[in-house]
Amino acid sequence: MLAKSVTSIKEISQALQLDYRTVQNDIKWIREQANPWLYGLAGGGYAHDSRMALEKLMSIERELEDMRQDARENNAGIRERIMLLVKLADVTIQRLSIEGNGPTLLGLRKILRG
Repeated sequence: MLAKSVTSIKEISQALQLDYRTVQNDIKWIREQANPWLYGLAGGGYAHDSRMALEKLMSIERELEDMRQDARENNAGIRERIMLLVKLADVTIQRLSIEGNGPTLLGLRKILRG
């Protein structure tokens, strides 16, 4: 439904051919079930843990970038340079994955608050 920009209870009930009250009650139940989970993430330190992981990955990226620069300046072999690039790409992908999940969780929390 969200992918089709159907977000109001009226639109959802019409699209699913369900009674308005049924959809309203289902949404209420989903919100009640989801709120403890989202607050548990915040209370459990998800934001802090994510921030720490991001800082660690950014530190590793800087170190790998320095190593790549040293390898280039010292005419290191192509194999060593490729290995460094692959590791740098892996770390970057991990960082982007963490960064990408944060807004999703915050967006869910906003939607569920209604």
